Amino acid sequence: KFMIFDRWGELLFVTTNPTDSWNGKLNNVGEILQEGVYVWRVIAKDGNTGDIHEYIGNVTMLKKEVNE
Repeated sequence: KFMIFDRWGELLFVTTNPTDSWNGKLNNVGEILQEGVYVWRVIAKDGNTGDIHEYIGNVTMLKKEVNE
């Protein structure tokens, strides 16, 4: 399970598909969210032992200006 949260703990994106990725949008639709630090959380089950592992970290999203 892969989740993205904002700094207030609001869940912005979640998936259980290991091939899905977050594109910087709320539930991957609409406008790109504002620049800032977002928290990611992964909960994975070891296929051999059945043990559950949890990983938490953060990512800083920056927007690049595009000059036409």
